[in-house]
Amino acid sequence: MIKGKDIIVFSTISVLTVTSVNAISPYSVIETTEEEKISKLKENIYKMFNTRYTKNAAMLNNTSNSGQVVYKIKIASSLEEIKNAKELNNYSEFEKEFNNIYSNLNYKEKIVIRYTTTSRIIGEDDVVVDYKEQKYLGDERDVIWSTLEDGNKVGKIPLSPDTETKEPRFIKVNIGDTKLDTSKPIFRTKNGYYVDENGYSIKKVNESIIETKESLPNGIIDGYYEDTSEPLTDEDKIEVTDAIVKRADELNTITYNVTDLYESNVGRLTTLGNELFKYIEEKNSLKDYTVIFEGVDKYTDNPKEIYIDKNDNNSVVKYVDDKKIVDSNYLSKINIIIEEKNQDNKYIVNEIVIKPVRNAGLENILDIMVNNMKTSVFAGVDRYKTSVEVSKNGFKDGSKNLVLVSGDNEALVDGLTATPLAATLDAPILLTSKNNIPDVVIEEIERLGAKNIYIVGGENSVSSDISDKLEKYYGKNVTRIDGEDRYETSIKVSEEVVKNNNDKVDVFIVGGSGLADALSVSPVAGSKKSPIILTNKENLSIESKYFLSKYANSTYMIGGKSHISNNISRDIVNLGLTTKRLAGSNRQDTNAAIIKEFYGVDKELYNDECLVVAKSNDGSLVDALSAGAFASKVNAPIVLVGSELSEDQEDVLISIDKKKSLVQVGYGIYNSVLDFILNR
Repeated sequence: MIKGKDIIVFSTISVLTVTSVNAISPYSVIETTEEEKISKLKENIYKMFNTRYTKNAAMLNNTSNSGQVVYKIKIASSLEEIKNAKELNNYSEFEKEFNNIYSNLNYKEKIVIRYTTTSRIIGEDDVVVDYKEQKYLGDERDVIWSTLEDGNKVGKIPLSPDTETKEPRFIKVNIGDTKLDTSKPIFRTKNGYYVDENGYSIKKVNESIIETKESLPNGIIDGYYEDTSEPLTDEDKIEVTDAIVKRADELNTITYNVTDLYESNVGRLTTLGNELFKYIEEKNSLKDYTVIFEGVDKYTDNPKEIYIDKNDNNSVVKYVDDKKIVDSNYLSKINIIIEEKNQDNKYIVNEIVIKPVRNAGLENILDIMVNNMKTSVFAGVDRYKTSVEVSKNGFKDGSKNLVLVSGDNEALVDGLTATPLAATLDAPILLTSKNNIPDVVIEEIERLGAKNIYIVGGENSVSSDISDKLEKYYGKNVTRIDGEDRYETSIKVSEEVVKNNNDKVDVFIVGGSGLADALSVSPVAGSKKSPIILTNKENLSIESKYFLSKYANSTYMIGGKSHISNNISRDIVNLGLTTKRLAGSNRQDTNAAIIKEFYGVDKELYNDECLVVAKSNDGSLVDALSAGAFASKVNAPIVLVGSELSEDQEDVLISIDKKKSLVQVGYGIYNSVLDFILNR
């Protein structure tokens, strides 16, 4: 079962009594769970080792077979190996080989047992011989034939006369009866000796010697053995193969429609779909798991394994067996099989079945497999996992540096100015709670291979317990950047951003209560390696004025007068610097003003590659915090959205060229918003 993914639930199917026999396969299949059938199979093999050719030479074409085991039995781990496997001599040897292979079986591995013979069983005593059964045709020698009134022939073969009446005796035969060989008489015996007509012993019986009328002239002939003139050949060979296959100890299955996982109109995974495919990708990276994709043919219902053929230009999905490109029009469903071997050596199989629906076909699932989607979703079930997903996608090859900020709502402000620092360090931004760093964040730090961790904010935001743990337990170099309040912290971070600069830079000034404004401008600041400093509404602090006078080339005031008054503009001008206000009537319009200023055609940061979308409401702004480092890395703007775009946002998005890709950070973005952006 899937652990820690409550969004995905598998239903359990019993596999304890299922036996599959493949009509195309040359062998029958028994599941390892079918203990009764395995026991019966072993009993039959025991009997085979004790089934021998008769010792009576007269009943054999090849006298060297006398008393030998009839069946040739082999055992191996596959059909390929069975061809060259050695023939076993007895049941004890078989059982030793069987137990050795069976005890080491892994999931889907098998024991193959093959037994062959060229023989036939005759009579009530199950005498085994090595020749074909011949039939009378009506013209054989040594048979006296008569034709009845209905045209049918009957025949008789003379035996020795009756020992008392001296009357002739015959064996009656009909057309189609088993043919008898008159050169191999069955002589009368008594107490292990051949006897004459008086009952006297002639010769001790020796089954390895074929007696004839010449070698035993006084013997009483009571019958004849079957004709051995045509021995069995390879064409008469009987070959039977059984396979015992290791099946899952637990099989879980769940079925989805494509629409459960994918919204085709905006080309994005649903929350369920995104979590499901992340789970699949995660399991595929672990050594105790195997992930198999299968396409099921709609005409034959046969599953065929498929894989992603990756190349520089265009990855495609192909069949494993013939390397042909998969056409979704010929599929009835796609199976994703996740095999797990747990600590108890038990095999658990989770099977995900995806079916098409009227308006959403399986071509969408093939697109997901090769990551050919209009909208990429970087999101997790909480803010910490979302920051990890952004990091995984933005820093696939790792990073020696990392910026860590608080994800708690009341402490977000400390992280507002972190994006230009992260951009300067070429580092992702990850979130943590105040007193405990989530396991998923620790795992991402290890995946990144980060050696240097910069904590932005004081111990009221990120406690000393976390920094101590990172240093002492994980061996990281930890640097904390903080001040007495949010304003001083922003100055400290800004000093770190510009400390290696020889030239002055543009500086973004944001009101200390304008969280959304700071996040809107964060990718611009990151791309330009320009610091963000926070200010109170009415005037710049002494520290801010000093920083601007020393490092600023020019400034931008971000946000309306409710967050940053005209007094700030006056303070800036008094420092001999220019400034420009980028603002709108609300946070979304301010976001539009920033995009128009920097990302339009012929603007400083214009590119036609990517657009990042995140939520603008206070409870979800934290997702935009981790998105800033990614957006600045690819020179992309962040569009902060609510339930809909503002008119200013629509206007600016229409005015700029369409981007080749759209990235959604966090869940909860309305479908209508994405539809407008994609189809504007």
